[in-house]
Amino acid sequence: LGVNAYHYNLSYRFGTLLLREGISELSDDERQYLAPTWAIYESWCFVALAQQLKSLLPDYKWALEHSPVSTDMLLVGCKCKGEQQIKLYSQMTCPSMGNENRYGYCSISRERRPDFVLEYQDRSLVRYVCLDSKYTSYRARILESMASAHIYRDSIKHHGTAPLLSLLLVPANENLPELASSGYVDAYGVGCLVLSDNSNAQVLAKRVLRALLA
Repeated sequence: LGVNAYHYNLSYRFGTLLLREGISELSDDERQYLAPTWAIYESWCFVALAQQLKSLLPDYKWALEHSPVSTDMLLVGCKCKGEQQIKLYSQMTCPSMGNENRYGYCSISRERRPDFVLEYQDRSLVRYVCLDSKYTSYRARILESMASAHIYRDSIKHHGTAPLLSLLLVPANENLPELASSGYVDAYGVGCLVLSDNSNAQVLAKRVLRALLA
């Protein structure tokens, strides 16, 4: 998983460089601007979270599901002969008006597709969090994007149960640190955490797992 993400990222960076420098050789000042996209960041977030889950929970046996339904990717970790499971869903479709998908998720209003759902299951007990990645660091944009955290917390259900947390993931957040504070997240069940490297990916994974495994 990590190797594929590395090659994907490498190809993207070289492609970006070629476009910015110009490839026609007809002009010395040819430049094309191509900013990193939300899709690249979202893919990297999945890989970073998957790596941290594997690192922090080595007693789980991890595998990607080959043909997931209602979700683009699904990483499953199993322990105790499958009685305990942790699942990381990417772009899971939660059908509208309470119609559950094969994993038991739905939206009580319109269809929703959270970027990630991280779920812990112990026999019949299921707890989960919703995570939404946004490639932005601007104060106004972060505040605007927090709407998705509130929407997912209120609308998404698993057999009638709401997520424990609904968090926004951004590459940087220097102007709104209160959104990442434990007091804020504990009080409101929503927040905004930075995910930009392995260090804060580990912080995020530990924080979310602490809530799920409590």
